[in-house]
Amino acid sequence: MKQSDSPKSLAWFKLAEFVQRGEKERALGIYKLLALSLENLAFAYQLEGDILLAFDDQDAKGKYFQAVEIYLNQHNIMAATGILNHLVLLEPTNLTYWQKLTEIYCEHYSEKASQLIKNMVNCGQIRYAQESLKTLIYTYQQKQLNQQLKVFIAELENINIELYLLSQTLI
Repeated sequence: MKQSDSPKSLAWFKLAEFVQRGEKERALGIYKLLALSLENLAFAYQLEGDILLAFDDQDAKGKYFQAVEIYLNQHNIMAATGILNHLVLLEPTNLTYWQKLTEIYCEHYSEKASQLIKNMVNCGQIRYAQESLKTLIYTYQQKQLNQQLKVFIAELENINIELYLLSQTLI
């Protein structure tokens, strides 16, 4: 390890220690120093979100969403999708998060769109699922992805059967 890396390494350990001990202000202080050395602004926002979340601070979601926007601008779709999936777990009733996920799935993961709908239904967000279905079907039609649309509809039928069977076990 180079001599100049040593203070950074120590700072990371101190950050973890402050978070573990519940010292929010000290953790944020050392984070701000570390953030100056981070080259990726999206990662810096994501890390800040992680720290704030560790202290149950509601500002964490805003930092995560800033990271999503930057990751999307950097074309790091996988990182943006991962954070958005985390956000919908934290706040499943937030329409903005679901809409952004739907946009990403339409553009980049259309073959996995049925899983997105299933996740919405499992989170109890039926209304969002209905809106996303319209958007996804429209996208398939616009891109003339007829075969993928057929597969998507078949997968939706399977989700419907799964939901029916689940409802029968609850009765």
